[in-house]
Amino acid sequence: MEGFLSRLDPNIIMDQSIQLAKHAEFKTAPDPMVGSILVTSDGTVLSQGYYLQAGKPHAEVITLKHLFAIPENAILFIPLEPCSFQKTGQSCTDLMIKKKIKYVCIGCRKIN
Repeated sequence: MEGFLSRLDPNIIMDQSIQLAKHAEFKTAPDPMVGSILVTSDGTVLSQGYYLQAGKPHAEVITLKHLFAIPENAILFIPLEPCSFQKTGQSCTDLMIKKKIKYVCIGCRKIN
């Protein structure tokens, strides 16, 4: 992955994902607001999404669900570590594996 991120500024893309999440301000409680952006190695946005409201699909699901072919070097930017367990349905981590996302850049880890 060396050289991969040198072609784009991960801080800018992460900030864009945070700004995207703000579209759901006051709608996601008690959950956090989360946005996600999938980009190519040159920074071209392939898809983006945000967590709309509590109980709805997570930002990663919104971003990835309609994509069938994802470039090998695509990177998913998410401000918060993706879920690895869901009471119902597929976890975001499982979806990323299924969609063959090789690179994920997270802003912070979950505390629980």
